[in-house]
Amino acid sequence: MCGIFAYLNYCVPRERRYVLEVLLNGLRRLEYRGYDSSGIAVDADLQPQPPGSRRERSRTSCDPSTLVLKETLIRHGFRFESDTDTEVIPKLAKFVFDKARDGEGIPVTMEVASDLLDRQGPIYREDTAVFVSQSGETADTLLALEYALENGALCVGITNTVGSTLSRRTHCGIHTNAGCEIGVASTKAYTSQIVVMAMMAMAIGSDQLSTQTRRESIITGLSSLPSHASEVLKLDSDMKELASSLIDSESLLVFGRGYNYATALEAALKVKEVALMHSEGMLAGEMKHGPLALVDENLPIVVIATRDACFSKQKTIQVPEVANCLQPVINIIPLQLLAYHLTVLRGFNVDQPRNLAKSVTTQ
Repeated sequence: MCGIFAYLNYCVPRERRYVLEVLLNGLRRLEYRGYDSSGIAVDADLQPQPPGSRRERSRTSCDPSTLVLKETLIRHGFRFESDTDTEVIPKLAKFVFDKARDGEGIPVTMEVASDLLDRQGPIYREDTAVFVSQSGETADTLLALEYALENGALCVGITNTVGSTLSRRTHCGIHTNAGCEIGVASTKAYTSQIVVMAMMAMAIGSDQLSTQTRRESIITGLSSLPSHASEVLKLDSDMKELASSLIDSESLLVFGRGYNYATALEAALKVKEVALMHSEGMLAGEMKHGPLALVDENLPIVVIATRDACFSKQKTIQVPEVANCLQPVINIIPLQLLAYHLTVLRGFNVDQPRNLAKSVTTQ
């Protein structure tokens, strides 16, 4: 993988020293991505091309996967007035919307990109494959994307990096707009992905009367997320105190149910990544099927629980309640703070964990 930073000097005289300074600053901004080499090239002999000498035209469909997609839509009765890629996307969006509106439903499965490739999982021409990558350059994800393209699927990208390979190779997609995230361990990029996927689900989901209350609850929850996130960030001192009590522990278990199983996995991953402490996220209901053997008076356990009959009477951290599909956005924040304070107290670098890079560009 390459990171490229360029300075184009057009009809404005600049000293070579100025150009080099701009290029070096650009390289410094890319250091966090973990490249093992770098270089600079300066071409001072190019003459500026006079305005108006460049020819422009509409982009026609030349990508084989786009042609396959177009043929699929034609089979379903769509007519095209041009040969451009641009006309394919709105017709495709209408096709997906109509399927949801007509009550056909859209079955969804989750795949780990590397595992999908290893077992050559089935992908068909009428499937839609959504690829999620903070950097848009993750090697396993890009290889799975090529596999899906070869099989004729509609490919949608969700990424935080404008101009990344993922955003260029997919047919369409969403930029999470979380802002630049320098630290290797994702925090705001992760929560932004949850929000984007919830919004995407509502956009393509059925708008039937039976789901109206649910949709309104989620929309209200989305609008209140910023204030709730600010409220949860005030728990920083509580999480620092909890981290101090865990500093000598060798392992940490994190349990969650439903939507918060993913929260448990993400919390455990953060502790592994930056605090370099063994941690595992598990389904709460699976504890008695093996993990219980690890439990003794010295093993700390974090349980992500809703306020119900099973609510814990131990040390608790209370967070605001939002729609259940959005609750992981709020629940992960104090656990991110816990991982941060554990890392600082253990004397490790929060932004650059050992052996890890921001973009995993090798298999």
